[in-house]
Amino acid sequence: MHHKRDFNLNAEWHFFATSHGKSPCDGIGGTVKREAARASLQATVDGHILTANDLFTWADKNILGIKFIFIDQETVNANSDVLHSRFLKSSSVPGTRDNHSFKPVNDTILEASRVSGTPGFHVKFEVDPVKQGLHITDMAPGQYVTCVYDRQWWVGIISDTDQDIQVLFLHPHGPARGYFWPKREDVCWVPLQHIIMKIDVPVTSTGRCYVIKENETVDSDTFMNNFQ
Repeated sequence: MHHKRDFNLNAEWHFFATSHGKSPCDGIGGTVKREAARASLQATVDGHILTANDLFTWADKNILGIKFIFIDQETVNANSDVLHSRFLKSSSVPGTRDNHSFKPVNDTILEASRVSGTPGFHVKFEVDPVKQGLHITDMAPGQYVTCVYDRQWWVGIISDTDQDIQVLFLHPHGPARGYFWPKREDVCWVPLQHIIMKIDVPVTSTGRCYVIKENETVDSDTFMNNFQ
């Protein structure tokens, strides 16, 4: 669900009845394993491929036409911690056995269909951003959020946390084309259940007017329309 936010990549998940969904990437993997095994067996005194870094160094130098990227254990562990936190808060999606194609629309909506390539024949599962399980430990000073206050939703930055969240508000309330910091500081304590979602740092080209992502506006609007 969060591939675009985390890695700026769109991702889809498709299940196949045959070949386990094998594709050209499996052929590339087979080529790398075969050539690396041969090179390691042919090595005499040195040049044996014994570690992941050895494999990356050898492949990057000797196999042309394939781009290799080395991901160290520290990076894997960091991402594992993030995923573990999300899994603890996630809820199951009904009907997964009946569908074989899954496409995230945004961070809270998953589009599913019985088979791939069937335009117009799909179902959507929507998760309320708050019901994803935001915890006080997720909130930290410097993190931007959208939240509900006085029957409107606002963009702001967290300045402190206790039982509630202290938020410095940008103006005006959402939705808006752009937001600015008011001359007089607008700050208030907001209950955790009124935090809609964490958002990326707003973008500015002038230093005065800030813009948030379209999907963040849509999700905040959707939440606000259902807020009671």
